[in-house]
Amino acid sequence: MRPPINDQQDLSFSGLVRDCNAVVSDIGTKSFQNEIATTGTFRVVSPVSGRSVSVHANYVLPRGGVIYLFRDDTDFCLLSSCLSKGHPITAAVIGNRVLPFVSPHFRDAKLEEIALEILSNPPADMRPVTNTDRSRMIVGDANFAHFLWNEFPTLDEVARSGAAVDVTIMFDPFGITGQEDTPATWETQDQIGFLRGWHSQVTFMGTSHFCPAPTRDRLLDLVGCSSFPGPTNAPPRIYLSVRPSGRTLEDQGTFLVALISEFRRRNPGVTFVLDGFSFPQDFHRCIYNNLRQPFETRASDAKDIVQGIVSALPPPHDDITDITGLPIVEALKTIAGCRYYITHSGTHQHKIAWLFNRPGFMHGNKQETSPQAVRWLKLQVGDTQSPTVIKAEGIEDLDVSCMPKEIPRNRQYRFLDKQDVIQTILEDFAQKWGDPAP
Repeated sequence: MRPPINDQQDLSFSGLVRDCNAVVSDIGTKSFQNEIATTGTFRVVSPVSGRSVSVHANYVLPRGGVIYLFRDDTDFCLLSSCLSKGHPITAAVIGNRVLPFVSPHFRDAKLEEIALEILSNPPADMRPVTNTDRSRMIVGDANFAHFLWNEFPTLDEVARSGAAVDVTIMFDPFGITGQEDTPATWETQDQIGFLRGWHSQVTFMGTSHFCPAPTRDRLLDLVGCSSFPGPTNAPPRIYLSVRPSGRTLEDQGTFLVALISEFRRRNPGVTFVLDGFSFPQDFHRCIYNNLRQPFETRASDAKDIVQGIVSALPPPHDDITDITGLPIVEALKTIAGCRYYITHSGTHQHKIAWLFNRPGFMHGNKQETSPQAVRWLKLQVGDTQSPTVIKAEGIEDLDVSCMPKEIPRNRQYRFLDKQDVIQTILEDFAQKWGDPAP
């Protein structure tokens, strides 16, 4: 039976969700997530009856979110989703109504559909929560940047707190499981489908939307990167990215040939690291079977671009190192020695700016290089420097190509004056490192 629309009840849901999503730690952990981690349960004051009720059952949609089902005079669900926001409560479902509490692009339509079906046709295989001694956390995104920013801080927080939490890791891009200092309660799961469905433990996902610098440093320690030398007084090493397709610079090979040539002329002894794609550290696992071909194609296409750049430059070429296709930890050991970067927006910039706090120049379309986007980059990982970018009037946005969504941030782009961009980069490098740029 459909419950009547109740403005007061909707306000009560809004207040409940606000309380659940109250941030209780510097990484962005929400109140309800902290309760699950520390008590093994999840209790709320029901907007239906005003009584205190515990979660009856929870349903996991891997890489999507968690549905928490509460039994009351009228049953209702709270939905936790959105990796980039640290999986807050994004919606409530009661009867056949969805009450959203975030913008549409942060909602998970599939999760909402499942919750509606659970309430209208309670499944026979529903498994209630029976184990409240320990909760479970499920994490593991294949994108190393999301793992760094949205998941590892949660793992670190839980491990340091000593909370009774069992951890299941799907993708492990940094290869942290099995390390000497990894807690024994962290396990990997190759079959994502096995995680879908009802769980007897109260379950939550990555809680963070900020990675403090000490947490980042502990991750680097864990994978053996922090001991590798950073920039020294030797001739500078510069990190350059290539991106074969999707949100990339038109004619990037020609641009990079001209840029490298100018750096060579003005900064004798300079060396370059070119990077197109890094494989996850655990790429050998069968969990990557559906991603294996596209990842290998990206690496191969990027290597072709790098070879074209090297071939177009006059020899010798021993000042250029290509790290495309290395496992990410091996790539990071080389990137750690770079002083400055010129990269596309996105994960290439994150590899050096978020992980090693280097200064540099980031290029992208107008949305990706807007003041708001640049400020956002600085606020995701502690002690990160904002990149230098060119003004919007120096960029022409093109069509979207090889991207899943036709949105402005996915547009290809071109520089209207390549020489002016090169001069801007050289001047910025000189300002950061004190080398003259005549």
